[in-house]
Amino acid sequence: LFCAGVGTDADTPLGFTVQIFTAGSLVRALGNALATEKLLKSDELDEETEDGAPVGIFALPIGHNVVRCIHTNLLGATKEVHMILNNTATGNDDDSREETGSNDSLLPALTYLAGEHPLLTPLPAAPDDGFLDSRSTRHKRLPHLLRDLEYIIETPGTAIRLLLPGQYPVHPALSTNSRDAELLTFGTVWARLLRTAQGMDPQKRKISGGHVEYEQNRWLEAFGLSLNFAGTRDALAESPTNSSSAAIAPVSADGSHLVDIHQAMGNLFASLLKEIKLWLYREGMLETGLPIPPGGAHGGFDLLQMEALQRSTLHVSTAAGSGQNAVALACATGVKMTEAQLELIESALRIEGAQPQEKILSSLSDVSMGTEQEPVVTAPAMNDWLRVPHSPLAGDSLSFHLPLHRALAKSVISLCSVVVPDKVRNSNPRDWWKLPVIDDDYSDASALAPGLGNQHPLTALIRPTLRSSNCRVVWTSGPDCTPMEAQQRRARAKTVSANIACAKIIHSIADHPIRCLAAAQQIERHLWARNGSSTAGMALNYSTSPLCRSFRDLDLTLVQLSASGLNIGLGARRVFGLLISRFSMDGYLCDPERRAQGHASSPTGGGYVSGNGGWVNPPRLQDPDHAAALSESFFATMCVLVSELPPPPPTSPSDDSAVRACIRRELLHALAAEPKSHSEAMEAATIAASRRDENGGLTGSSSGSGVLGDVFAEVLGVIGKQRNQGSSRAASGPP
Repeated sequence: LFCAGVGTDADTPLGFTVQIFTAGSLVRALGNALATEKLLKSDELDEETEDGAPVGIFALPIGHNVVRCIHTNLLGATKEVHMILNNTATGNDDDSREETGSNDSLLPALTYLAGEHPLLTPLPAAPDDGFLDSRSTRHKRLPHLLRDLEYIIETPGTAIRLLLPGQYPVHPALSTNSRDAELLTFGTVWARLLRTAQGMDPQKRKISGGHVEYEQNRWLEAFGLSLNFAGTRDALAESPTNSSSAAIAPVSADGSHLVDIHQAMGNLFASLLKEIKLWLYREGMLETGLPIPPGGAHGGFDLLQMEALQRSTLHVSTAAGSGQNAVALACATGVKMTEAQLELIESALRIEGAQPQEKILSSLSDVSMGTEQEPVVTAPAMNDWLRVPHSPLAGDSLSFHLPLHRALAKSVISLCSVVVPDKVRNSNPRDWWKLPVIDDDYSDASALAPGLGNQHPLTALIRPTLRSSNCRVVWTSGPDCTPMEAQQRRARAKTVSANIACAKIIHSIADHPIRCLAAAQQIERHLWARNGSSTAGMALNYSTSPLCRSFRDLDLTLVQLSASGLNIGLGARRVFGLLISRFSMDGYLCDPERRAQGHASSPTGGGYVSGNGGWVNPPRLQDPDHAAALSESFFATMCVLVSELPPPPPTSPSDDSAVRACIRRELLHALAAEPKSHSEAMEAATIAASRRDENGGLTGSSSGSGVLGDVFAEVLGVIGKQRNQGSSRAASGPP
């Protein structure tokens, strides 16, 4: 009702409950269903119905309830749901009394059926972005709900309780039930909520034709919704790691505070990675059964654009397959292969999986002999097999809105800023820096696929999300087989399917942020001029401070994480090749070739031959219209990637070196552009401050009180010069 326009800003669900319940009981009910039910029960004797049966009360935790309220309002405002309501008798108030029954079979897609449970059945993802045109978004109703959710998460100790369902069960009565299904954790419902905005408002570069005549303002609604999600996302990522508010896990010298924090953030990582897999495979969406008209059902968010966001092919070379023919399989939302191709992929996995295993064993033997080496960096399987063609400059579709990816980036940054004492670093030099889930070892995953060598750690996490449609195998002997053979077939297909899914997730972690970086750079250099001024506004919001903290900076973090290699990354070589491809620099970095006239190139010269001949430019340089702009954008992005690196974790709560470096960088950039007053300089410096830093004392006030205020004053005294009384403003600025 609130999202439909009923009530004022003071009547948000959380504000309404605060007026009824006491603060202490409300905090207990934020993440516990039984505490919520206790609030709803009468203090008198238990009520009974007319037949004498006791009145049962079931309620969700308040945190889950607010998430579901936001999700259902977004989902109900999609075009697909409107089509259902317009094509069913029950959806029409005038015909509700008549029993036509023509299309009422579509309505169960919007309601819970027998056997479904709010804590066991996740809400479906939005099939389109029609909610950007709804009154909930346009009339600023959803921001109030997201602010309520942010308030819930920032309540001391609540965030870490929400992310530790094992220690703090959502519903203890259902947790001890013998039902096979697991309860939905807060991380799961939160990731599914972020999924609704993943890839919304897609854009395509207009290559030919005239300039756009009518520009829509949907992009403003999309960026506004992303920023509202960003505030809640940052609160969830930073609250568990905030030592000033995490009473459950205070900072300790022996590092015991890291146990609960790593477990909580690991649960959040797992939920985000699983949802990214479902998004890449277009699974978990609202399925209504309505026929898809030609050209797509959802206008600008049609199926063709989504396939352009996610299309991919799998290539297995003959060298890896021991002389068999190479295969190229389409694997956008699933893959279909023959049994021979399955054997080829299994053989290639076996060969590639054995190589990292040998490196790990040799490293462990060196450690046992007392010799120290650098930590082993193992490359993920199938990283050189996946091909994902995409070029923003050529008109492929992309979206500036990737809340799942950026939530993962923000969570990684927050966890890497947790205090790690010197005692922990010295006692465990090889593992203290590892992130949960992301840097897990290979043992658990390899046990699920015996005989295929070393499996990627993410396969164990992704296997529960796999469907039979993800990998279909045409068996040579036909579908008839014994039960034991059927079980072996399912295991083989599931193992290959899990490896393909992991390869797609790892590729997406770097690929989709790079697409946004490349498109923003091209827009800033007027290569998208035919799209109108709206794209310029997108690039401005994406790349300009302070909004860039919620968009571009997190994309850069994911690219840096992927370039570092380890388990979750592609490695520096593959990320560099991906950057060249997405910035359309494939032919621009090649030297001209000198070819002889009248005969072929030398087989040993790579196209260069002796004798008289002309210099021939590479194919892409034959049309050098955009060569200068693309080269400038590519190298500018590369400079930022290798220079703006995240700081290392602090060694103690008083270690302010990372904050000092961030404040120095932001303040130096601001003063180098133009002179600023003291308050303006402090406002520029607060851009580098997170919630954890702001709790330390710097809140953006002109007084500069607190620990960070002292740091700002010290940095300002080093890099700035205060003007004398009565002098002109031009005399101030950096020395």
